[in-house]
Amino acid sequence: MQVLRALIAVLILAAGPVHAQTYVVDTGPGGASGGATLGEDQWLAAKFTLTQAETITSIEGWMVYLNSIFSLPVDVVIYGDAGLDEPNTGDLRYEDSFTVLPSGFSPGWNGVTGISLDLPAGTYWVAFEVTAPSVIGSGAMPPTAAQELPDYAFWTPTGGWSGNDGLNLGIRLGNGAAQEVPMFGAGRWVLLAVLLALGSARLIRRPRTEEVVR
Repeated sequence: MQVLRALIAVLILAAGPVHAQTYVVDTGPGGASGGATLGEDQWLAAKFTLTQAETITSIEGWMVYLNSIFSLPVDVVIYGDAGLDEPNTGDLRYEDSFTVLPSGFSPGWNGVTGISLDLPAGTYWVAFEVTAPSVIGSGAMPPTAAQELPDYAFWTPTGGWSGNDGLNLGIRLGNGAAQEVPMFGAGRWVLLAVLLALGSARLIRRPRTEEVVR
């Protein structure tokens, strides 16, 4: 009976909700290989639009660093938009940095998390820039299956930013509207009902001890 009570207690404790990250921009992950180079000689950017004011809590790109020893320092920048096919570098809204760890040829989400960036409704650009002068090798951003965002651009030291709608970068921006997801699924309710039924049956079938009269 003590074991039964312990199992029920564990299930009840697990019934509490958890907070799951939501995204105001989410293209989904890119592919496993290929894509545009990300390095000192080429930066990458994508345009996105917010229909209402949002608090951005994370900024990530689907990328890989084609190296197994060193890491790739990357700056993530949010620019405004001037109605062109490229970021408006005169309208800097946010800047931070992160490191893409050596991952061989296994891409994944990389960026900054745990931030609090308030952006009003409007159109912006998120750019990934490699400004460190001592980077060995380069990274890449394998493309998504389709163009999920309206515009993309790349930057070169000689030509500045230039639009290129075929980049299909994997981008996701988390917002502060975390949703509660119940951990107590239907399967656990069934298990709890079975345990309660077994416990009740055991109590019913338990033989009654007779008092010994002396």
